[in-house]
Amino acid sequence: KKERKRIRRITRANREKEKQEAIQVGLMEAPAPKVNIANMMRVLGQQATLDPTAIEARVRKQVSQRIRNHDERNAARKLTPEERRAKKKKKYMEDVSEVVHVA
Repeated sequence: KKERKRIRRITRANREKEKQEAIQVGLMEAPAPKVNIANMMRVLGQQATLDPTAIEARVRKQVSQRIRNHDERNAARKLTPEERRAKKKKKYMEDVSEVVHVA
């Protein structure tokens, strides 16, 4: 388990490092800052002081869009009822006599 965690941590760090290098070279554009209501004034600064109502509306729209995207990705990953039945059936049919799990 410790080994899996270490490998996962290393691969994620490498993936992030590659992404940062691609951004520095210019192959990839930097992601837009994740603005929310709490950090709106810090991130947008001068713009937010000029027209705070419009900026707040834009920030709320971005936040709701991020939530919507998240929900859509979850729904796409969700198993269909048929797949869920097959998964449960496979679990019940699995032979547990050879494998011993100790809590």
